[in-house]
Amino acid sequence: MITESVVDELRAIFMKFDGGKGCLSREDLKCAIIAFFGFSPSKKELDSNWLGGKDTIDMSEYLNKMLAKWDETTQSKNTSEVSAFSIFREPRQSEAFPNYEQIKQSVIYQQMRAFDTEGKGFITVHDMRALFEKLRAVV
Repeated sequence: MITESVVDELRAIFMKFDGGKGCLSREDLKCAIIAFFGFSPSKKELDSNWLGGKDTIDMSEYLNKMLAKWDETTQSKNTSEVSAFSIFREPRQSEAFPNYEQIKQSVIYQQMRAFDTEGKGFITVHDMRALFEKLRAVV
């Protein structure tokens, strides 16, 4: 099911990778797909299924294609969340997370939340750079 939070996450990912250009190049799009879906599409798949022979993709076309892929993925997996790093988002207490409190208290979960400075549910290069800058100041 497509929710407003899914659309918001896709917009945030687009803006992270577009560099203010208003469009994504092949490499930017590949990074966005990896960040959201957790798989790395081949160059052939990007060119034929995503870019359609063009060099870039704008926000509107990106959203249409990503939402279509999301819908296809969630229907086939019968899940509401398939983002590669969804385990690092706030866990839901359900059958999917039988040990809800254990996950929430786990060291990895806490570290990932600390690294994800903007609460996006994934760690970006910017997050890692900020972490290394903090470490460099301490050392």
